[in-house]
Amino acid sequence: MSHPWFLVADIGGSNVRFGAYRDDGRIDQADFRTQSEASIPDLAAQFCDRIGTPPEAAVLAVAGPVRDNSVKITNARHVLSGDDVAQRTGARAVRLINDFSAVAWATLGLTETDLCHVAGPPDLPRHGNRFLIGPGTGLGVGALVETQDGRFTSVASEGGHVGIAPRDRSEIPVFEALRDLQSEAFYGTSLVIEADLLLSGSGLPVLCDAVRISEGDGARNLDAAAVLAAARTGGDAAATRAVDMFRTHLASLAGDFALSFGATGGVFIAGGVATRNPWLFDERFREAFEEGGRFTGERRQFSVFLMRALDIGLEGAWRYCKSWIMQGKG
Repeated sequence: MSHPWFLVADIGGSNVRFGAYRDDGRIDQADFRTQSEASIPDLAAQFCDRIGTPPEAAVLAVAGPVRDNSVKITNARHVLSGDDVAQRTGARAVRLINDFSAVAWATLGLTETDLCHVAGPPDLPRHGNRFLIGPGTGLGVGALVETQDGRFTSVASEGGHVGIAPRDRSEIPVFEALRDLQSEAFYGTSLVIEADLLLSGSGLPVLCDAVRISEGDGARNLDAAAVLAAARTGGDAAATRAVDMFRTHLASLAGDFALSFGATGGVFIAGGVATRNPWLFDERFREAFEEGGRFTGERRQFSVFLMRALDIGLEGAWRYCKSWIMQGKG
């Protein structure tokens, strides 16, 4: 290939997606499992071999906190650095960003047809800060902040690891059972647990088992898809209660973050668990999102949308890459 091209990637706890882009858009894509025996740089090199020339630059959106252009991927065994990717792919410059920074950038290319309205005013705002939350393998959180000159900048966040606690007395036995199952995720001796350990595809089965234990039953070790399916059909009381807790805690947390970020540009829900289960975002979700004491009225003013697409991480990483290139890859 004679024209310069750019490597972008969306790397989560379960899947790795690579895309090759030129100015006129995507020219190739490949998907791998994150838990593959090959390292991420090796997988990137395999993908680059398909193109035939090294990329001009690379942007990899990764599930985890990025420090000094390196990251330990959350919910996976990989440690990744930009230098390793550059060495294996031949890219002249490599930037690692948080995966939900990429999701935030992707929202700039969305239209109403890409979204399902959940709560608040139905029109898609064109200005203002945007907040993103997404239950996938883990719980992703990010934001896109509008600057005074009308441009946007993403805010990297590990907000998925903030604490959540019982919403009422009936949930206390469930959180006590959770403490026996996942003590390392609790804040000291309290009943406050990392949100990621409940509000994610990896956390929902643990929550369901905690519900069963709190009711005197034994754990069944269902996966998230099975818990959601059982809850939707109504054939499993414990699964139904676990999913109800999942829904209300996710909604309440999203509302809290919307207030914190001043998300007048909209609240966007992403992640595989959410996108594959739009039935979760019903009237009960809306009510839990809006409940905020004296600021309930304020929370009702935020437009909330479910993002329909699953592969927005690549498009967001490409949007970030273009912005980075225009700034001279500083």
